[in-house]
Amino acid sequence: MNYDYIESLVSLCKSGDIKSKENLISEFTPFIINFSSKAFIDGYDFEDIQNECYITLLHAIEMYNPVSHRFVAYATNAIKNSIYAIVKKSNITKQVQGINTLTFDGDLSSLNANFFSSFEDNLNYKYSSSNFFQLIDTLTPPEKELLVFNMLKQNSLKSYANWKNMPCSTVNNRKISLQKKLKKVLN
Repeated sequence: MNYDYIESLVSLCKSGDIKSKENLISEFTPFIINFSSKAFIDGYDFEDIQNECYITLLHAIEMYNPVSHRFVAYATNAIKNSIYAIVKKSNITKQVQGINTLTFDGDLSSLNANFFSSFEDNLNYKYSSSNFFQLIDTLTPPEKELLVFNMLKQNSLKSYANWKNMPCSTVNNRKISLQKKLKKVLN
């Protein structure tokens, strides 16, 4: 991108020249296509993400102050921040309104173990507290530690690996073998 050319296009756009606005959009199209291809937003298609980027670009033209900074940096940051805000909003909405939400009506007897998607939820559902402690007693001390640290306290495997000063791949392999062992007991 030629920065001086972009600055001249922006000043022409601010004065109302439609052709310069089209040229400016075509200058940013490779960036927008590249950035849109790397973003995933639940409920948005590739074209939807691109359109959000173009809307942000057009808004950036209106809001741009040439005295304070260069337009290329201003527009690219505005586009990235806009998409990141949509991703964040989508994640929050998914937690509240997504397919994994459950409306509590006071009667959980109709649910079965197949309802729960993750292994940890299935484990917690199938076993009451007394049965759960009997299940834990069948584990070795390192397996118990990993189970409590990762699955029950919901800490990350990376933080466990850092705490134990071991590679993440080793911790991940231990978790997989622990899950297999627990699945055997569950079935």
